[in-house]
This record gives sequence, C-alpha cells and structure tokens, in this order.
Amino acid sequence: MMATRPELVNPAILLTGYRHISREQERQGIEALLRGRMDLFELIAQQESINNTTRLAPQPLRSMKNSMICAITVVCRAVIDSGGIAEHCYALSDYYIYQLELKPDIAAVVQLAKDCLHDYIRLFEDSPVTQYPLPVLRAIRLVRARLYEPLKVRDVAAELNLHPNYLSSLFHREVGQTLSSYIATAKLSVAKSLLRDTTMSVTEIAATLSYPSLSQFSRSYKSKYGLSPTARRQEMA
Repeated sequence: MMATRPELVNPAILLTGYRHISREQERQGIEALLRGRMDLFELIAQQESINNTTRLAPQPLRSMKNSMICAITVVCRAVIDSGGIAEHCYALSDYYIYQLELKPDIAAVVQLAKDCLHDYIRLFEDSPVTQYPLPVLRAIRLVRARLYEPLKVRDVAAELNLHPNYLSSLFHREVGQTLSSYIATAKLSVAKSLLRDTTMSVTEIAATLSYPSLSQFSRSYKSKYGLSPTARRQEMA
C-alpha cells in the first residue's frame, strides 16, 4: 500500500497507515510481562493482524520482523528500567534481532518472538530487584526512566498515586535507603558514566541531569565520590 503524505492523514496514522498499540496498552503489556504473562505478545499479534493491509514493509514477513524488532527494543528497555542487568538485556536483544533475520517465514518469527519474551521474563525474575513489592518496583522503574528530569519524591509518589510519606517509608524499609537518596545516587551514577564515556563538559552534564545549579552538582558528586567532577575529568585525561 502506497504511503500517504503525512499532512493529509490523522497524526496517529502517519506515512504508512500502520496503527500502533497505544502507550497505555504498551504499559499494561509490559507490566503483565514482568509478572510472567504474555499479554504483550498477544497485543502485538492482534495489531499485526489488524494491519494486514498497512504494514511496516512491503512484504508481510519483513513487516512482521520489523514489528518484532520494535517490540524487542521496548521490552529490553523496560526490563532494564525495572532492574534488569543492562548488559544481559542488551545481549539478549542483539541475539534475538540477529536470529530474526535468519527466519524464513512468519511462523518461525512468531515462535522466536515468544521465546524472546519468555527469556526476558526469566531475565527479569533473576534480577536483583524482583524481591521488592510492586510499588517499590514501579518507583525504581520510574526513577530510572526519568533520571534526566528534575525528580523529587513527591513527583514519584504522585505518578504512582501514593502518599509521599507512605512511599518513602515503604521504599526505605524494602531497599535500605531513602527514595531521595536512591534518586541522587542514580543520577550521580549516570554523571560518572558521562564523565568517563563522553566529551560533555561538567556544565553540560549538570544541565543534562537537571541539577538546579553547577555548584550543587559538584558538591553532590564530590560528597559521593571524593573528587569534584572537574577533578575526576582531569584525572581521567
């Protein structure tokens, strides 16, 4: 089916006419997956059936492979955000995306996609945070997904429809540190990686991680790691 000019169609159905699952469906599917259910796969399969005349590629097999690559990418990031070990999640993603390209028909792609989601379920179940109750898991996932934004305990609690005092108490009891400390530590961990792996200036890193000021970022970093970010960058030069 020939692509339609984007300005002539509903913004939700641009270019190819392909209809994606909604963000809410995606969220629900991911949460179900983290509980060991395959709802997300069923959603993708249903959506591919709905789109049987408007695909992500001219050939049905290529379209199915593209859909599954998108799904694997979303699931990989969701499992990382929920506490999965990043290196393991990315390795699994790389393996299955490569294997997808070798499959000769749609049935083989479907089976491989099921195997992939089952492996991500197992990977998540083996992650170190699955011992926590669901509100804590959701808080951890939210913090990791929004590290580049200004983020306070009250913001996390509001997103989860919980009272800040209740969430703070539960988080501290389960994790062994306050939620505010967890947010600060997670941001500083990213800052450390950016200092090591990029050429971004200290000022740019502070702004990227939404610190109120460069001086606050520097104080927090030195308190955590014993050196200011500027000194750390010079040490690594």
